[in-house]
Amino acid sequence: MHLESEELEEKRVLYQQHYEEFLANHQVQKIQLYQANFEAQMENYRNRVIDSSLFNAHPIQSITYQSDDDVIAKLDQVVLETADDRNALEDFLIITGLIYRDNVLSKERKKFVEQKVAHIALEPMSVDELPRKVKVYLAPPLGDGIYKTRIHFREYVKPVLVAAAMEYELVEGTQPGQLRSKVRDEIIEKRKAAKASTNIESNNTRQEPNLLNKTVGDGAIVIGRVSFVEYLQGLNEGCASSLTESQEIPNEKDMKTNDNNNDSMSLAENIMSDSLRNSQVVKQDEFSVPELEPIGYIRFYNRIGWRYLPLRMYHALNSFLNFDTVGEDAVKVVFKNTREFTDDDLNLGIDEKKFLKGTLENPELDHRILSKLRIYI
Repeated sequence: MHLESEELEEKRVLYQQHYEEFLANHQVQKIQLYQANFEAQMENYRNRVIDSSLFNAHPIQSITYQSDDDVIAKLDQVVLETADDRNALEDFLIITGLIYRDNVLSKERKKFVEQKVAHIALEPMSVDELPRKVKVYLAPPLGDGIYKTRIHFREYVKPVLVAAAMEYELVEGTQPGQLRSKVRDEIIEKRKAAKASTNIESNNTRQEPNLLNKTVGDGAIVIGRVSFVEYLQGLNEGCASSLTESQEIPNEKDMKTNDNNNDSMSLAENIMSDSLRNSQVVKQDEFSVPELEPIGYIRFYNRIGWRYLPLRMYHALNSFLNFDTVGEDAVKVVFKNTREFTDDDLNLGIDEKKFLKGTLENPELDHRILSKLRIYI
């Protein structure tokens, strides 16, 4: 048993020696093979053929530093090849210069208008006094969207109100006749509130002042001829409507029955005129005029169509002029100087009608409303 174990140990040692010799020989063969391949590649690299024309095609130049004066001098030496190139460059520079000029002048005019009313924001207020708040009435121009009126308010009217620390409330009509309906409902609510306060006074009941529920605001701003006409029509209907029986006036859904814009526009105008005539047929004892807010009219020229394209381009490059007109109209509202509303004021914005896509009726106002209505000057 002892002899067998010794023989096995000798065989194990012998096999281990053979295995180590095999690994050593295999490692030497791998190294020799790698060396032979490397020498063959190096020989091919030494015997390669180099095309010298490749280096001459793109010669390497030394980088030299150029000062700003050198760059400007080289730019001055640039000559445009054709007259069309020179004209195109001149047109580009002219348009770019006009746009830059308009932006600079617009900022200056805007700052100038804001400084006119900035001192009002610094006036002290008592503890029981609320900031002045105006209502802004917006209606879409005929044949266009209300976004044009919103942009006009945001660019030229809102900065003046913000500079004077005034609050505002937007009353919008997205469809023809919608603003008129909202104004009519407001007037009816004012009449009801005035009637309720009269009944309270007749009963000798003392009413506590409530600043948060005022029936009369601090002014009304009407932007554009369309908004002005609908506002006055709403005044007429609101003062002539019955407080007991609610009149049903067709809403905007009736105006959308036809996909044609011209047909829907004429339908809206017929509805507005018919509702105005119907609202005026009331009993004389039901007609009453509540306390009305002064009106501030803001001019808005919505120039659309190919016919007025040159005029649109001119005013687009001279938009700073709007601060001299629209901005000054907003300043009048801030300063609160008013006068009586007259028949001639019904023609405010009459020169805007030529830019409207459609026909707009002239407003008619009852003489009893005229006597209580005022306008900012």
